[in-house]
Amino acid sequence: MELFNYRKSYTKDKLSINDIGGNPIDFFVKWFKEAENSDQIIEPNAMTISTVDENSFPSSRVVLLKQIKERSLIFFTNYNSNKGKSLDKNENICASFYWPPLERQVIIRGNAKKISSVESEDYFNSRPFESQAAAIISNQSEDIDSYESLLQNVEIDAVSAFNSTKEHLDVVKYFAPKGIPIMVEKPMATNYNEAKEMAEIIENYKTPFLVNYETSWYETTYEAKTLLNQGSFGSLTKIVFNTGHPGPREIGCTPEFLSWLTDPILNGAGALTDFGCYGANITTWLLNGETPISISCVAKQTKPELYPNVDDDTTILLEYTNQQVIIQASWN
Repeated sequence: MELFNYRKSYTKDKLSINDIGGNPIDFFVKWFKEAENSDQIIEPNAMTISTVDENSFPSSRVVLLKQIKERSLIFFTNYNSNKGKSLDKNENICASFYWPPLERQVIIRGNAKKISSVESEDYFNSRPFESQAAAIISNQSEDIDSYESLLQNVEIDAVSAFNSTKEHLDVVKYFAPKGIPIMVEKPMATNYNEAKEMAEIIENYKTPFLVNYETSWYETTYEAKTLLNQGSFGSLTKIVFNTGHPGPREIGCTPEFLSWLTDPILNGAGALTDFGCYGANITTWLLNGETPISISCVAKQTKPELYPNVDDDTTILLEYTNQQVIIQASWN
């Protein structure tokens, strides 16, 4: 992907060394207040801080500036987080503020020091109860090796699973018997047998279960059904869905996500399961749960060099008693 054509001329302001004066922090405060007063900047105190770990590998993340005190910028973090551990071994730090509407960027380098425990406690006690609870029960940046160890450390109200589609069944097998509500991302399963087994477990333990489809939150989806029920556009004989994007690699999906999204076992297929499920889900809802008479599908690879193991362009044809549904699912 080439981005050479992205260009912008920054002409709003200019900066001279004479503008800064004798105290750069005072000048920073002046700029910060201007960013704070801009209705185009949502979080003027958002800053990117960069640290270096014990292997001299840099890491950057966005945190919130909470106080400017003398010549210090104060933010709060978990000492056991990756950044906390890095700063414990190497106190060198860099903070960057970027305010696009003002065409301004500020970079500050220095050394990180822990503030007093009293100041830390005062800030912690000022946070909402939910934030305090989350900070106490979560080990930031640390992996949880099993569902069992998770349950040993926290009381779970519900589970939202963002893992591979193949692992949805494991989530249901473990949490449903315990009566813990579950939400998995679409699609429900990689194949019919897995979906059937999940449904049987859910029904057996009467556990609340939700498959999250992004399109279920679209107002346009509900408006379409309202118009259909009102007879606003006559009888429904054909529905055509065009769902997709340029491809998971092309849009920058993370390596971890790609590893299972493009795996025929872990995801069941490629574009077929990734985007074909939307049209099937909406159609089932629009037709009040009616089952299709027949289903046929043509799955193709138009980019085998990028996606050698799964389809990237698929057409699904659903035949109903009075309707025909065409789902065009694509990573192309």
